Amino acid sequence: MTATRRHGMPSPLPLSGRWLATLVIAFLLPGLIGHDPWKSEDAISFGVVYGLLDHGTWLTPSLAGEPWLRDGPLYYWMAALCAKALHMLVPVHDGARVASLVSIAAALYFTRMCGRELYGKRAGDLACLTLLGCGGLVLQSRACAPETLALAAVAAFCHGVAIAWKKPVKGGIVLGIGLAVAFLASGVHAVLPPLIALLALLPFARLRRSQAFLRAACTGLGIALVLSLPWLVALALVAPDYLHDWVQAQSAVATAMPQASPTLDHLRTIAWATWPAWPLALWVTWNNRRQLNDIGGMVPLAIALVSIVLLVLNPAPRPIDLLTLLAPLSIPAGLAALQLRRGAANALAWFSAMTFSLLIGLLWVVWIATSTGVPADLASAATRLEPGYAHAVSPMAALLALVATGIWIGLLRRTRQTPLREIPLWTGAVTITAAVVLLLGVGWIDYGKSYRLVAESLRDHLPAQTRCIDALGLGEVQRAMFHYHGGFVTRARSAQALATETAEADDMTCNALLIQRYADDPEIELAPSWRITWEASRPRDRERFRLYSR
Repeated sequence: MTATRRHGMPSPLPLSGRWLATLVIAFLLPGLIGHDPWKSEDAISFGVVYGLLDHGTWLTPSLAGEPWLRDGPLYYWMAALCAKALHMLVPVHDGARVASLVSIAAALYFTRMCGRELYGKRAGDLACLTLLGCGGLVLQSRACAPETLALAAVAAFCHGVAIAWKKPVKGGIVLGIGLAVAFLASGVHAVLPPLIALLALLPFARLRRSQAFLRAACTGLGIALVLSLPWLVALALVAPDYLHDWVQAQSAVATAMPQASPTLDHLRTIAWATWPAWPLALWVTWNNRRQLNDIGGMVPLAIALVSIVLLVLNPAPRPIDLLTLLAPLSIPAGLAALQLRRGAANALAWFSAMTFSLLIGLLWVVWIATSTGVPADLASAATRLEPGYAHAVSPMAALLALVATGIWIGLLRRTRQTPLREIPLWTGAVTITAAVVLLLGVGWIDYGKSYRLVAESLRDHLPAQTRCIDALGLGEVQRAMFHYHGGFVTRARSAQALATETAEADDMTCNALLIQRYADDPEIELAPSWRITWEASRPRDRERFRLYSR
């Protein structure tokens, strides 16, 4: 597949150079710092990072004292190092998120370079912009999460494949590092799509006698193996039980059977999280179906196809798992933006300009009303949605939001006369809208997504001589945040064990019990020795926490 200029004329890209850099900064920085870990992935991953910092178990990551087996350790190492390096400037949870900033920046860079290598300079820039504008990246990129590093690894792998034809050694090194980083960051589910795509295309490369690609592939596989083995070997020598459990958990992910209901839900999630990359990638693949003979261009599509199949088959889907799908879809989408017909391009540009301009204006109206109290009905909306929230005006945040709004107005003027405006307008609209929301509303969002108040209140009501805390129904998010904000860890118990327990507390048992339940859950029968001492919940949340002591 090759890039063609729309309408047969040179089409200048309205967002390149300084404008592109400005948009990337506006995407990456707002919402990165200045708030507590948010439910859910941000809180869980930071809980693992905090375990490294608190207990020093760098070889065997843990969450609130229990082994963490979902991912590899690499991202958590990065986040912990960032937190330690920046602890004099920002809180540790803000410092840890810098690892996500570095990861997303790397993903954007490699996506852009891969698109440029395969389809040309403009297509590379449009691929980068398409990735920036994907709904899943906008919502998940500011979380402390290993999937952000896995996204960068997959983008690097695609770039390595793209340059393998001209520079097989360099291409092999880059794709091998990409495979290793994907494995060490997020485990089997992140490395399987690029690995399967690479292996599936090797016979095709051999038939075409593409010796350069074959050498790059073999080099990359060797490098990936060499880089991945040290951690596994260290586990085998120092923590064989952890290695056994980790391998079991990763095998369960790879061999899990799909369930009908979450599969349908996940298809809907894939549709919005990968917009606008997926329709563009699908259209350009069909439009250039007779030219699908370039292995470099086939690899991103193969990765995307394998990723979608694995995501659909996942019995426990999480929206953040979609991040690794975004780069392989965005790379061919950059080519599609060059070939998109005038009617579709104008429709997307018009929708972006009108809809998001109105939305940004509405955000300012709501913020002004909340800050001034006029009109009263609109001003009370924040409190109605989050009972107990007290609005505080931040002049610096308001100034930055005003600057972001000015950038949006400048972008509208800059793209008015160019035919390649649809993707820049969409991405600019999504980026600026998200920036305004996070700058003006970060306090309100933080109030609804933080566990700090609940954790500190619970800590203050623990028995004076607490030996340990049993827990029933406590989720990963809650365990992580109670460890961080409250400074305590819990020990999981079953409802059956608690119901049959009759003995009074002794030196071998816990004298505190924490139960998490939902508003409509039935009451849990406990031994008579337990008495309730505290109960609370977060605003507008169905979760209920109850503390017992004896």
